[in-house]
Amino acid sequence: MTIQTTNIDAIGDAVDLTTGNESFFTIATNVFLEAQDANGVVAESGQAFFIYNNGGIVANNLGVELENSNDHFYNEPSGTVFGFRGVKMTTTGETFVNYGAVSGDVFGAEDTAGNNIISNYGTIEGPTGGLNITAGGDTITNSTTGMISGGIDIVSGGQTIINTGAIDGGITFAGTGNSNSNSVTNSGEITGSIKLTAGTTTIINDGTINGAGGTAISLGSGLDTVVLGRPRSLTAPSRALRSATSSTCRGSSSTGPNIRAAC
Repeated sequence: MTIQTTNIDAIGDAVDLTTGNESFFTIATNVFLEAQDANGVVAESGQAFFIYNNGGIVANNLGVELENSNDHFYNEPSGTVFGFRGVKMTTTGETFVNYGAVSGDVFGAEDTAGNNIISNYGTIEGPTGGLNITAGGDTITNSTTGMISGGIDIVSGGQTIINTGAIDGGITFAGTGNSNSNSVTNSGEITGSIKLTAGTTTIINDGTINGAGGTAISLGSGLDTVVLGRPRSLTAPSRALRSATSSTCRGSSSTGPNIRAAC
């Protein structure tokens, strides 16, 4: 195992992990890696790496970039990551677990490959989006201690989202994010709307969704299912639940166009 115990202030990438390096790389507490006009830590594609950050990573470009299909990045409780994009996942089979704080100028974390795991126990934030998912098949878990600020943008389908913590911002399915089967299970709090436009999505809410723009859940043209358990809360200024065509709502007294309510 390689343990980084000294600060790095680099013009270029602060750390490039390449084939032949030890697979386990740890950044010690109170150690800071800074990259000028480049990336903080790059795990190159030649082999898989396990990265544990207890210190700080700051970069003008990507905070952490994962390139191998079995890369794992653990941002520990004392760990901080900041970049234009905090963490970027570029191939399938990767795992990102956050216990600390990850933020970006645009997105807190971005997945461009799909079929990856994102688990959040800390804070992930970005002004454009906390998470930006552009490929399908991810499993995203936001735990009871987790906060995703900026919401979640989905542009490829087959996503599984489980929230027991807090999401400040909406969950938006756009483009091919409406294809395949998506599921959103919420027992925490979402401050923003869940927005669909097509496809088949199941939404199970045992928590709170404080809708924005007059609607807490906006269903699309596909065959969507909304299950509202008890206790649960949908709040919005004008309408809690809006449906475009044929959708099913179970366990709630909410009604609307083309919604069949069974309480």
